[in-house]
Amino acid sequence: MIRKLLAVGAMVFFSTLVAYAEPGDDLSREVGSLIQKAEKFFFSGNLPEAGDQLNQVAVKLGELRAQNPGHKSIISLDSRFKRLKQKYEAKGAPASPGAAEKPAAAAVPAAGGPELKPAAVQTLDRANKELDAAEASLKQARESMNSHDFNKFGSRLYKAEGHLSKAKDLLERAERSYKVEADHPQARPCHQRFAALGQEIGKTKKEGELRKGQALASKQEAEGNIAALDEKWLPRIQEFIRPGAAAYIDYPVTHDPQRLAEQDRTVEKARGLLAEYEKEVPQGGAGPRLEKTANDLRSAIENYHRQRNAGFGDVRRVVEDELGEWERRFGENRNWREDSGHSLFIVRPERFQRLEREIEKLKAAAPGEAASYSGRLAGLREENRGWVEKRTAWENRSRPFPAAKMTSGALEKNMADLLTDRGWKVEKLVIVDKDWWVLKGEYRYIHGAALSRDGDGPFWSQVSFRQIQTLAGYGPTEFWEAGKKIRLP
Repeated sequence: MIRKLLAVGAMVFFSTLVAYAEPGDDLSREVGSLIQKAEKFFFSGNLPEAGDQLNQVAVKLGELRAQNPGHKSIISLDSRFKRLKQKYEAKGAPASPGAAEKPAAAAVPAAGGPELKPAAVQTLDRANKELDAAEASLKQARESMNSHDFNKFGSRLYKAEGHLSKAKDLLERAERSYKVEADHPQARPCHQRFAALGQEIGKTKKEGELRKGQALASKQEAEGNIAALDEKWLPRIQEFIRPGAAAYIDYPVTHDPQRLAEQDRTVEKARGLLAEYEKEVPQGGAGPRLEKTANDLRSAIENYHRQRNAGFGDVRRVVEDELGEWERRFGENRNWREDSGHSLFIVRPERFQRLEREIEKLKAAAPGEAASYSGRLAGLREENRGWVEKRTAWENRSRPFPAAKMTSGALEKNMADLLTDRGWKVEKLVIVDKDWWVLKGEYRYIHGAALSRDGDGPFWSQVSFRQIQTLAGYGPTEFWEAGKKIRLP
């Protein structure tokens, strides 16, 4: 019934407008259009544009009052303008200019309509407040819809519909109790707002239901895709990270080259599988279980290589320290002179062999580093040959018989007797150390020089003797070792 009355009232109203056009009608329509634009900008969050439109409304309202102070639409337009202006300023936006006229009293009769009772005006005001609340809830519902929060969307849209229903009840009460026709100048804007807002709520409800359905379909599709990915990838990845599995990535066995090589091949297979997975499954495309499993595989590979490198750390240090020491000592050899007072540094063959074995251990873990170390070792071995030849020639040079630095007839006779017992023909023996050298807790030793001769003539050799430490002191003197034959000049 109310719809029929509204429709009939609208027809009568518009026919009346056609028949009785009055000054200011064009300006009135322009002001109404500007207010609608301002409302649109305001509720979409575009406050700068809304403020600009409100400025224009204020100017046009002033022009309308100047042209026709009693125009029938001034009261409703001014009411809409002030409500929107209050909302706009409540948002913290700069105050926009208002119409420079005195507000019209609600009970003053509007041109073209009978005077309304105060209770009727109050009812219309309450209806407008419900429409304001409906607009606010509708805006919140749209925000929830755009953020795909359909639970909040439903509740906020329900609130908007509730406020719209209350506004409808108030409009019907105004018509029923106070005989306020829908085309009354003071009631018409409220009825127009009610109709427009009802359309907006209905439109938003349909759009929300459509989006909710699309989101549900997308979710179901995504869940299906996740299930398919889980089925394909979980068993393959878990083979590398599940304890007890045949391809489980375990702690690297660095002391067993063969076993380590097998583990390396397993880890390379895991890296290949992970690369295949990352190529097929985009970031964020897997479910939480599969994503965690893939991350566990990444961690297992990283931990394996970290532990593997740490396991060979000691070997690296030994090789690097030894090679570095030899390179430094060979550098010192280049500044050596025959009168330096010390011999040339050389490396014994067994030390080269030991370092080769250490480098061999690195081949499984770091073939590049092992190759680099092998290259350095080969260079040092070649250089060492030259130093060995040079030191041998230096040690075999002719030298005069050394002078004594310590005199002890008993010790000298003891030394000579020990050499004679071993087949030496000792012509002269001197002690070339000032005292014994003591290796605490084991023995003490001393060097001498023994003059002898063979078929090529006289020669001398450095001879060494030692005494083993006992609880009572030191034991008897023992022959320890003899050096090369050194010819006299």
